[in-house]
Amino acid sequence: MIHPTTRESVPFAHLAAFAEDIASGNPALVVFLPPELVSRVDGTTQQAIAANFAQPMAAFVVPRLAQAGVFDVRFFTPTRESAICGHATLCAAAALFADAARVPPGVEELRFEGKTATLFARKAEGGRIEIALGAGEVTELTEDDPRTAQLRVTLKKALGESVGVVYAGTGPPHLARYTLIEIDTSDLASLEVDTQALRQSPFGMYIFTTRSKDPKYAFLSRVFDPAAGIPEDPVCGSAHTLLAPYWAAKDGFDTKLDSEGILAHQVSSRGGELKVSRDGGLIKLTGKVVTLAKGEVFV
Repeated sequence: MIHPTTRESVPFAHLAAFAEDIASGNPALVVFLPPELVSRVDGTTQQAIAANFAQPMAAFVVPRLAQAGVFDVRFFTPTRESAICGHATLCAAAALFADAARVPPGVEELRFEGKTATLFARKAEGGRIEIALGAGEVTELTEDDPRTAQLRVTLKKALGESVGVVYAGTGPPHLARYTLIEIDTSDLASLEVDTQALRQSPFGMYIFTTRSKDPKYAFLSRVFDPAAGIPEDPVCGSAHTLLAPYWAAKDGFDTKLDSEGILAHQVSSRGGELKVSRDGGLIKLTGKVVTLAKGEVFV
């Protein structure tokens, strides 16, 4: 419910996850809602705030007062609510850990209760933040799947006739709108992508990936979600829950992924580096967070 007359303010922080400086990483708005304002700042108002700020994602966090370090969270792109968001969780955790009034200094791990999933974040070495998301497995799209033909037409329009598709698969049920596509290109970072053409298939989020020529990184990626108001996602955490297991199985670094972890690079214009490891059924993502701004939202 949006209230046009009586106004109150709630604090926000604007941060970038998987960032080295203010020009890199993936930005997110984090709004800190007190429990008594949740009914007032409902989903409609939260969506309006997200649209006004026009960031890749806005996270609205509400403390569970009886449980230190536990928060309810909802995520919104400029146009729709999202069930999960890795980079916004990283940003929310960094902002909360930095605020002793919200999280006592002795708390090392936070729990975020989303609408469909529970997310965890903890302090890592070098001031970094680590989050844990459920690992996902992609299922290859077969020729008898009607989505395959639709996707093939879409990709030719979006990428051009010269870009070959090595593999195309879809995410598990909770990421059913995701499609992972390994493509044959020598320069993923410079590849021109027609994001409007990507709206013409049964999928919403497109994860394009290739091997990395730089031995520092296990793989490269770019992610697009125009249907959610995100033409290109600068650095997508949830995409790496599919990317890491896919490349580990393909290139044989399962043992490394399960122990020390690997580095991945999302090569959007902003770009971002992620440390990725696997712990049973969880994918752990670690990265730096840079604070961009702080202020108040009037509701």
